[in-house]
Amino acid sequence: MAQHLTGKRVTEFKKSQINFCAIFWVVVATEMLANGDSKIVLEFKDTEKSREIWPYSFHLILEILISDSLTLQLLTRNTGKQPFAIRSHAYFNVNPLNFSRKTPTI
Repeated sequence: MAQHLTGKRVTEFKKSQINFCAIFWVVVATEMLANGDSKIVLEFKDTEKSREIWPYSFHLILEILISDSLTLQLLTRNTGKQPFAIRSHAYFNVNPLNFSRKTPTI
């Protein structure tokens, strides 16, 4: 099982510690591209409050491209002297019925 450098296993962290990025993102840019796609750039820099949850210095940039598909690109920069490991995952709140199609059977 993966461990943070503090020695705690991921399962030992409270839910708020694991998902804390979700509440700190700031929109820094939005753009409608020439081809009609949409691009959103989010940023999260560590703060005193974030270091209460995760004690590392960092700068995250998340680029989201919305087109016929969804593309997420995460840039992680360690702005401190202490090394760390980071993992990411996404939660999408969607109605599955909006993305399903019933096809006729023969």
